[in-house]
Amino acid sequence: MGKHKFRRHVNGAEDFWTVVDCSGDGCWEWQGQRASGERTDRPGKRKMPYGMARIGISPNYKDVMAHRLAWEYAVGPIPEGMKVLHSCDNPPCCRPDHLFLGTQSDNMKDAAGKGRLAFNLPETPISKEKALKIRAAWESSDKKHGMKTIIARQFGVNPGIVFYLTRIEVIGEMPDWGA
Repeated sequence: MGKHKFRRHVNGAEDFWTVVDCSGDGCWEWQGQRASGERTDRPGKRKMPYGMARIGISPNYKDVMAHRLAWEYAVGPIPEGMKVLHSCDNPPCCRPDHLFLGTQSDNMKDAAGKGRLAFNLPETPISKEKALKIRAAWESSDKKHGMKTIIARQFGVNPGIVFYLTRIEVIGEMPDWGA
């Protein structure tokens, strides 16, 4: 099964599953186009962006992450406000028993618990105290475009750390690297 150079237009469940490599006991990976971008939470690892599919009829088509379509085709509708998360931590995986529903907060807690967030990495140590100060700086800011970068410079951290700290609900669960 070769990779598609362009975003794969999917016409229903039967067509969708022809673009997923369902062989083997491990992950079932999407073989179509993947979203651009590099996984910054796994330094030294290969790029593994999420699979992307196109549904609908032009000009009203919609680009959808492949694992979300896998959930809908295998399990059913995704409730509003819910995300489809990977227990295998493999973004192109579409295997239904490797997927589960959760909120964005659940996703951040899962990532933090598995050491996949920027502030979990020894290369970018940050203490809980500093995390709380960064969060307070964001909460008291005007939240304009570029403010996370400004706050990151003020605290000497990567802007990705500020991004995650503004979204994670429970900083107390964050590991303390003692920086």
